[in-house]
Amino acid sequence: MDNPLIIVRWVDICSAAGWEGMDEVDPIEVTSVGWKCYEDDKVLKIGTTIGEDGYYYGITALPKGCVLEVTDACRVSSATHKAVLPTPYEPRRKDRPNPHR
Repeated sequence: MDNPLIIVRWVDICSAAGWEGMDEVDPIEVTSVGWKCYEDDKVLKIGTTIGEDGYYYGITALPKGCVLEVTDACRVSSATHKAVLPTPYEPRRKDRPNPHR
């Protein structure tokens, strides 16, 4: 079975424990990359590492309501762990300010 290496844009929860006002605290958009291991109508799970045993580790479980976009980076054969059919990826635009700077 082949599992795609995917790029997931999603919205993360952000909280503040200080004196930040309501207008200063917003969810942040992040990007994760991993092999798609599992998906149903509620969750998308990606793994960042394939072990010697062929299983996926470093699992991130993303609630589907947080996922903005999923893009195939390439497909990876779980039998050979070699990538096939690479797809170009365009990184975040430089004209969008980084909210963490």
